[in-house]
Amino acid sequence: MLKRHIILLLTFVLLTIGSTAYAQPVLPDFSGDYAFYTEHTNAVGKREGEVLFLDPFDVVTAVPVPAGFYPDTYTGRTDDGSPLLTNLVTSPDGRFLAGTFQLMEVEQTLPIVIADLAANTCCVTLSPLQESVSAYSLGGFEPETNVLAYSYVGYVNVSSDSFRQKGGMAAADPETGDIIAQMDMAVATGAPDPASAPPWAMMGGWQDGAAYFTPSCYACEGVIQAERMLWNPFSNEVDRSTGVYFSIFGDRLASTGEFLVWTQVPGLPADPTEGMFPVPNAIVYQADGVLPPFGTSFSGAVVYSDPTTLNLSGGAHWVQNGAQYLVTPDGDIWTLVNRDGTRIPISGMTNNVFYTGTPNGWIGSARVGTGHVLTRYTLEAGSIINQAFTITEDGSPFAPGGYRITYAPPLAGTGFPAPQPIPIIPPVPTAAPSTTNIPCAGFIPMLSPGIHAQVTPGDPNNIRSGPTTSAAVIGQIPGGQIVSVVAGPYCAEGIGFWLVEFNGITGYTAEGRGSTYYMFPLG
Repeated sequence: MLKRHIILLLTFVLLTIGSTAYAQPVLPDFSGDYAFYTEHTNAVGKREGEVLFLDPFDVVTAVPVPAGFYPDTYTGRTDDGSPLLTNLVTSPDGRFLAGTFQLMEVEQTLPIVIADLAANTCCVTLSPLQESVSAYSLGGFEPETNVLAYSYVGYVNVSSDSFRQKGGMAAADPETGDIIAQMDMAVATGAPDPASAPPWAMMGGWQDGAAYFTPSCYACEGVIQAERMLWNPFSNEVDRSTGVYFSIFGDRLASTGEFLVWTQVPGLPADPTEGMFPVPNAIVYQADGVLPPFGTSFSGAVVYSDPTTLNLSGGAHWVQNGAQYLVTPDGDIWTLVNRDGTRIPISGMTNNVFYTGTPNGWIGSARVGTGHVLTRYTLEAGSIINQAFTITEDGSPFAPGGYRITYAPPLAGTGFPAPQPIPIIPPVPTAAPSTTNIPCAGFIPMLSPGIHAQVTPGDPNNIRSGPTTSAAVIGQIPGGQIVSVVAGPYCAEGIGFWLVEFNGITGYTAEGRGSTYYMFPLG
């Protein structure tokens, strides 16, 4: 142990004076360390990378990725036809690095390659398990044996003029490349008709010798939120009811199953910008970790919302071993929240990137000039202390913020109280004038209470808390959508307003002004 820390301390000193220290062919055991990948262009124009291991004592060891790991034409760019680095995982002990490269010109991926970082050798190549492989998903290395779990998907011919997607999961020995287990997705999901089975799986790490996976389609919207399944490659058994859930809009505390989910909650101020998904305006806490089907409401309590930050797409992440969570919107201020609800604002976070929570804080990268610095943040005596380690150029599309986390030990905190919920007070529509049918000069209303109306195609109509343009926006009605007219009209600023109901929101919206109409009656 002492020898390891001497080696790592020397490495850290070299890093802090601006040079990179590479480990010897025989590496110390990096179990319990955080692993980060970064890459750059060398003196002869080739891309090269290294894995940075950060231990609990804030010592960093940089280990070079063997040159043979990269395809000859790899440039780290997406605009020149270069293969794209799509998956990268490090074994928990730091010995192995596995990766995949996608060919952008055709819908095909190169075989999985595994480098031995300890021996500085490359590479074991895993042979494709079907004729066509379009993509892989890496599930990481099993902590005790270093067996690598992964999934694959591609296209198979059904007849001379038709094809379908097909895939499966496999587990491989990283030293030899031998496949120790394989399972077709139709078998893994228990589908009665193989042709109807989800052809792919999004892999999700290991638990007690079994690999988590979530069945998914390929080249589609993909899985957003669902219950995970477990595949044990050593017994080739599948557990399809694990009670463990996955969401691209959530962070699960592994030690307790508690979930933080970022979503749009009706009744709270919201960003009306339209997109593929509603803009999240709140953080919801699911104590039991059970998530509903995507698109339905959560049963948990709202624990965070901020009327000055309506876009919470950056999410919230468990930190400090689960004692706190960090809200990371795209902006200058992040917020560290204690479970009792007290908040600690952290300024100067523009262009910073969050990577993972730690037992005493979190790890991210901070923007410095044209590069990023890998940084550990801890909370001491109520103050945020940040420790910077090594600077890198912007890296590649695969490594936002200059780095990509390839392994993180799970947080182990337990016994905390539930986060303090915040009250939800839906905006109450401003009291309307007691007399309806107040005329607006030059405007003739066409609607009446009790009918349905349709917003004209094009721009959406705002729903406001009162019949005036100065009232708060509490929702929007997209062009072409239909509303129920409740009461009105009310006149303000020459605009005719009506009280309407749309998707559970009741408020005031404009019918029109002058000779311009934003809605018209139906029936």
